[in-house]
Formats: sequence, structure tokens, C-alpha cells
Amino acid sequence: MDKKDELVFIATNPDQYLQTTGKTLEARLSQIQLSKKDIGEIKKEQGGKMLREKGLALFGPIGEIANTVINWNEEVSKDISDAKKMVLLEEYFNKSDSMEQEIEKLTHFLTNPLGNTLFNKILRIVDDSPPDPELTQHLATV
Repeated sequence: MDKKDELVFIATNPDQYLQTTGKTLEARLSQIQLSKKDIGEIKKEQGGKMLREKGLALFGPIGEIANTVINWNEEVSKDISDAKKMVLLEEYFNKSDSMEQEIEKLTHFLTNPLGNTLFNKILRIVDDSPPDPELTQHLATV
């Protein structure tokens, strides 16, 4: 199945796609071995979130409000982060007349270890900054 057909399949059959990819994800995850230190860090991180939720619940309605605000803020932050990344890529593609050529260059850039590292650093800069069209335009030309 070529990539275009695969994308059409994903769009029309998301349940089957998720079921299929879930199996490959499960296979990949079963191959991962975590050290006791890694397991401890994961438990600590998840435990902290659960403690926050349970601890705030002890304060009754005010704790519930605080928990709702914190969860809302996390969702909004993720949405803003995704939007900034989308704008960055749009700026990158808009600077050229040949979208196919830019996609090919970006693909080559991302598959190169150094290019991938640089791309991730650019994403972190965008992520760690407030929405700034000028900064985004400059970073899109890198």
C-alpha cells in the first residue's frame, strides 16, 4: 500500500488503523526494559499528579476548582504549543513555490541525526516562547 492509499485508509478507517498500530506499539513496548530507577521516576511523576488531584479534593469545592483550572491550563498549553508548531511549519512551506521540494528537503533534514536534533531544538525554542510571529518567521528560514 503506497503512502497516499495508507493516508486515505487511516482517514476512512481510524478504528482499524488504531487497532493495527496498537499491536505494533504493544510489540515495541514489550521489548522495552525499564531499570528500577526509571520505574521509580515514572511512579514519582504519576504519583505527584495523583497526589495533587487527591490533595486538592480534600479542600472540597475550592480544591475541585483548583484542579479544574490546573487541568484546563495544561490542555490550553498543549493546544498553544501545537498551534505554534503548526504556524512554524506553515511559514516554512510558504517561503517556497515548490511545496514538494520543501517537503523533500524537510524529510531529508529530519532523517539526518544532526538535522533532527536541530529541528527539535527549534521546536523547543518555539515552545518555550510566547506566540511571536517575527520569531516564527526567522526560525522558519533556518
